[in-house]
Amino acid sequence: MEFEIMIKEAEKVLDKSENAEGVVTSFLTDKGNLYNDFSQSFEDEFYKVTTVLKDMIATGETRILKLVCVFKFGKHKGLELPSGWYRRFLYDMNNNNLNTKVILQGKDNLIIKDIRMISIIKDGVFVG
Repeated sequence: MEFEIMIKEAEKVLDKSENAEGVVTSFLTDKGNLYNDFSQSFEDEFYKVTTVLKDMIATGETRILKLVCVFKFGKHKGLELPSGWYRRFLYDMNNNNLNTKVILQGKDNLIIKDIRMISIIKDGVFVG
């Protein structure tokens, strides 16, 4: 599935929201399933994303191939990176998620481990 399709699906979720402000994170798994999460605040994001990811784990899906975050606040709309704790949770689900592809405006070849704002340490060793 192309990033453009994932972005359109995320935008549909935003458009259906009563408030229509927040962030939609879309995950494409290695089994070809697309999961969308809509959050309006950090607390909301933490609760819902954790729930979405736990649901994925419960169905045996831990490997995420692609991820896109689409935001809309007021008149501003665009793409952003997933938060640091979010990336950490993805790594904890499956350490191969460090290779999850992420897209930003003008950059579609990023992977989670290339995002230097995250520090993942396992057994005292920096891994991403």
